[in-house]
Amino acid sequence: RSNLAVNRGYIPGTLDSAGRLLEFTSACSPTVYRADLFPEEYRGNIFVLENAGNLVKRNVVREKGMLLEAFDPNPGKEFLASTDERFRPVYASVGPSGGLYIADMYQGIVQHGSYMTPYLKEQTLLRKLEAPGHMGRIWRIVPKGYQYQKPPQLSKLAPDQFQVYLANSNGFYRDQAQRIMVESGDLKIARDLQNLDFSLGGKYASIHGLYTLEGLGALDSKILFNALNSSSPEVQIHALRLLEAFQNEPGVKQNLKKFYQANSGTKNPTLALQMALSSFVFESEVQFEALKQMAEQYGYEALMRDAILSSLEKRESDFLNFLTADWKNPNPEKEIVLEMLSAAIIRNKDKNEITDLLILIEKNQDNWKAQAILAGMAVQAGDVENIGLVSFSSQPAFFKDQKMGLDLRQLEKIKLLFRWPGHQPEIGENTTMILDAESMKQFASGRQKYLSACAGCHGGNGKGVNRMGPPLANSDWVLGDERRLSLILLHGIEGPIEVTGKEYDAPEILPVMPSHSTLDDGSIAAILTYIRNEWGNQAAPISGRTVGRVRHTSQGRVYPWSANELNEHVKNLQE
Repeated sequence: RSNLAVNRGYIPGTLDSAGRLLEFTSACSPTVYRADLFPEEYRGNIFVLENAGNLVKRNVVREKGMLLEAFDPNPGKEFLASTDERFRPVYASVGPSGGLYIADMYQGIVQHGSYMTPYLKEQTLLRKLEAPGHMGRIWRIVPKGYQYQKPPQLSKLAPDQFQVYLANSNGFYRDQAQRIMVESGDLKIARDLQNLDFSLGGKYASIHGLYTLEGLGALDSKILFNALNSSSPEVQIHALRLLEAFQNEPGVKQNLKKFYQANSGTKNPTLALQMALSSFVFESEVQFEALKQMAEQYGYEALMRDAILSSLEKRESDFLNFLTADWKNPNPEKEIVLEMLSAAIIRNKDKNEITDLLILIEKNQDNWKAQAILAGMAVQAGDVENIGLVSFSSQPAFFKDQKMGLDLRQLEKIKLLFRWPGHQPEIGENTTMILDAESMKQFASGRQKYLSACAGCHGGNGKGVNRMGPPLANSDWVLGDERRLSLILLHGIEGPIEVTGKEYDAPEILPVMPSHSTLDDGSIAAILTYIRNEWGNQAAPISGRTVGRVRHTSQGRVYPWSANELNEHVKNLQE
């Protein structure tokens, strides 16, 4: 429905030509459907309430490796929507019977007083939305032909009757049974649960049983190792997580080591992710070997790289040395891992470890590992908090000698991390643009995404790759209008293109750069912020909101742009 009474409704990209919201502005109460009253395809769906748009959206969620992806099963048609502008769904819950309950505040005004802009106040009064203010209600959504059945009162059951509800297909009963059992403190319940047969693979009963035992203070490592033998990876994941609390018990690490050795090549990505996260319990030698295998098998996943790094607290330098000694052949994932470790070492601000990075570069300067370490250091050198981090009594030999094959601009940039007599680094007019803290996060994330998605055509150094893509360094396409640059990634570009006074066309480059519209707005913004501030480029960062606005205003385009067409389109936007 047309809904002009929303904040920022006057900003292009917020409403369509009919006055309807283009994107969520007031998402709330995401609710997972964990019951079986609805058809099977609804299990695991997530319902999200949009009270500004008077609707409830259904999202089908599926596992994709170690990540989740969601999609709209009925584009253009919402699960629940109202033509009543006062329909304000603000809370949802799945009831005992499996019905979906929606709390409707039924208010014309849903914004806090602090956010009542003049535009919104005008629209509210114009549409008479200031009243009434006392008409809230609750909707229950059930299938046609539903016959109500009074649910059992779990609080009145005998202790030995609770356990069966831990396996119930309705998450409501599992949650309530676990809560009541834990709150009871009944040790007889604990003794019964300790005999759970994890080999049966009943993941609901097993997982809730483990956490019920934890809540009763009756969990032990023997039970958890039994759970590790389950045929369900989900049960194994929770057992690993809970075993972290028992890491100092005799024999626990040794038995865990056997599990890691037996499952080091697991094909289940979520189990591998938890193994990486829980590896911190081991001594360095065991942990490093496990994490190396995880990085080699799943290093293409950013989430796995983050898990590896988060499990290494204060061990980043040792792990970096371990990998540089072991890894011989390069690939983008390995380069990103080495960059991340180098950046983490700078953030730790241990001066000896930072100095050791220079030694590592020196030892590996004739191969790819030195360049990866250098790149990680250069990213952190752009943070104003790291200027002059390490002091020397005289100029280090590292900066006296020529470093062959390394990026000279990055070598010059890492000097900002150090100071010595005659070299007092500071931000000057000729210094590469220093981004603020938030933009630095974008820049670092953007480099990783660039290496995975873009470097194959444009090169890790931004100079372009013959027969693939033109250079990005000093390119007006990169440094110019941020909307034009966003449109290139969203829709692609084809045909000849002029970069720094030279025309590139097939076969010197590919005839078409494909669309990257499957990337989310934040990822595109991070890549663009990175390429606008790398290889000597210097331009303002780009926000995810900018990309999102451009995406919405160019909806419906399915073909790549030509250079002339794109320039004309952007010119018309300016007019």
